[in-house]
Amino acid sequence: MVKKWFSWPGIRGNVAFIRAWKGDTAGNLQYRMTEQNFNRAFATAADLVIAEVEEILPVGVIAAENIHTQGSYVDYLVEVHTTEEGLGSSASVSKSKVVSEKRMNMAKRALAELQKGEVVNLGIGIPTLVADLITEEHGIILHTENGMLGVGPVPQDGGGATDYPVNAGKIPVTALPGSSYFDSTESFAMIRGGHIDTAIMGGLQVDEAANLANWAMPGQPLLGVGGAMDLASGAKKLIITMMHTEKDGTPKIVPACDLPLTALQSVDMVITDLAVFRYSDGKLTLTELMPGTTLEEVRAKTAAHFEEQLI
Repeated sequence: MVKKWFSWPGIRGNVAFIRAWKGDTAGNLQYRMTEQNFNRAFATAADLVIAEVEEILPVGVIAAENIHTQGSYVDYLVEVHTTEEGLGSSASVSKSKVVSEKRMNMAKRALAELQKGEVVNLGIGIPTLVADLITEEHGIILHTENGMLGVGPVPQDGGGATDYPVNAGKIPVTALPGSSYFDSTESFAMIRGGHIDTAIMGGLQVDEAANLANWAMPGQPLLGVGGAMDLASGAKKLIITMMHTEKDGTPKIVPACDLPLTALQSVDMVITDLAVFRYSDGKLTLTELMPGTTLEEVRAKTAAHFEEQLI
């Protein structure tokens, strides 16, 4: 399947406000875990750089190999002691997450598609449930686009972003043995370079031509596009997990998407609460029914034309 790319020319900033963990009096910066994200890139792409740091230290205290942004980029340092809320992440993670059976069935079905040793990126929403099901025996390497490879389960001690790395959804996570941190430019180099085996994402619409719309709906606040366009086009395999219809019964698998597109001809598989579809020889094909679903129900709730090859 041919995957097409979107592109946009680079924009230089007049001022960049960035955040680091530590800074020294020469302006050198050190980031903590996944706090590198886009801070490093922003520091190189603006005329004036103002860095907020937890602590300003004398020159030489930060080891040379731990300096992530050099002082030549930084114009001002501001020492600010933040809280978990100030970092914009969850202060803690509930141990008693209530998940519907339908949503968990979708996550289990998506997990069944993953192979040992694969590098996998999980989107926000239903895809995040897959992480709760992955065990060490699965051998899956989770990637998060804000700069971490080897994402582990959420911490169980109530710790937040000052204690643990966070994923792209700003949720604290743990780091598995062999994990690594990097900035977002490195992360997107992995994505755009075809080094992500599978991306599992949510969807607002998928159509007969394997087009995806998942980032904008008129009149409704959404999180924004994030890395969805890059992941949908750059991952070797794209799995969409979503409810089969909107709450009002409007089909989400349609002849042609009428919402803003995320990617063209990029979807390989769709898993809903009712059925599993694949794209076979360029055609949308129904291959499985989810528990408790009938073929008649899927036909009635799917606007798109599809082939049937039930297994």
